[in-house]
Amino acid sequence: MRSSLFYILLCTILFAACTSKPGDPAKNAVKLTFKIERFDTDFFRIDTNHIAKEVHNLYQKYPLFSDDFFRLILMSNPLKDTLAIKAFYRSYLPIFQLSKKINAPAIVHQDIVSGLSKFHFYFPTYTMPSTIIYFIGPLEGYGNVLTKQGVAVGLQMYLGANTPWYFSEQIQSIYPTYISRKFEPAYIPVVAIQNILDDFAASKSIGKNVLTNMVEAGKRQYIIKSCLPQTADSLIWGYSNKQLAALKTNENELWAFIINQKLLYSVAQRDVQDLMHDAAYNDYFGEDIPGDVGRYIGYQIVDAWMHKQPEKTRTNLLTLLNTPAEQIFEGAKYNP
Repeated sequence: MRSSLFYILLCTILFAACTSKPGDPAKNAVKLTFKIERFDTDFFRIDTNHIAKEVHNLYQKYPLFSDDFFRLILMSNPLKDTLAIKAFYRSYLPIFQLSKKINAPAIVHQDIVSGLSKFHFYFPTYTMPSTIIYFIGPLEGYGNVLTKQGVAVGLQMYLGANTPWYFSEQIQSIYPTYISRKFEPAYIPVVAIQNILDDFAASKSIGKNVLTNMVEAGKRQYIIKSCLPQTADSLIWGYSNKQLAALKTNENELWAFIINQKLLYSVAQRDVQDLMHDAAYNDYFGEDIPGDVGRYIGYQIVDAWMHKQPEKTRTNLLTLLNTPAEQIFEGAKYNP
């Protein structure tokens, strides 16, 4: 009896070892350090009765980012448009005050550092930014950009999905609800990694067929997930939990449709857009499936290919980036 129990236990352990998911190759990545700069706090401390002098002081403290902020983000001349800067200050002071209550930088700091450290582990030749700058910019603008000084995070875009400012007619025309629902602090690390990855390696899918677009998008999703392995899939993908469940449930049917409609090798812009364009829902598959369903399918193809590779390749994400999409597809033998 004892030997039988031992045999069963041994088989259980071996089965678990064989079927367990591979660990995090970057779990021992060297933790990078970043200088944190609060341009938002310093900007909203200025004396609006002396705008020109205060702008000069900001330039003294933030020589690189100040120029980006005033000229590229506010689209103003810091020497001449003092009235416009003063108007922005007054209009956005309530938004700054709300951002202080939410305190997104404290919520996401560890995840940003961990994600960027893992990116450096996988791509050590990339010169990582040394600074994370927080600012408040126009609601019509950007929430996360790379500047000459570092990673710049516009906190006006991470106030929470239900923030009333996001539901004005003007903002909804730019960022409809399916986009603004992602204006949560938890998305900051994901978008930061996306921007770093785009800076490191531009997409190779422009002008290519549906398959290439899907696989190239899948590569990027795989890398983001590798840099943020503890982050929820809903955040990594930007899909709702309902959409993720629908994608998993209907993966066979989605793939069969793409094959049967001969979309895989189509270079028609309409076909690429119908499968890769971010939208509230997909015109082919209905309300439960996101517009860019091709990104999800592409990730599944990449994931299948990576699981067939030797460990050395699985930990070398540069090899993944450089492997042609067609080669990945052929080697993946994807069959949901």
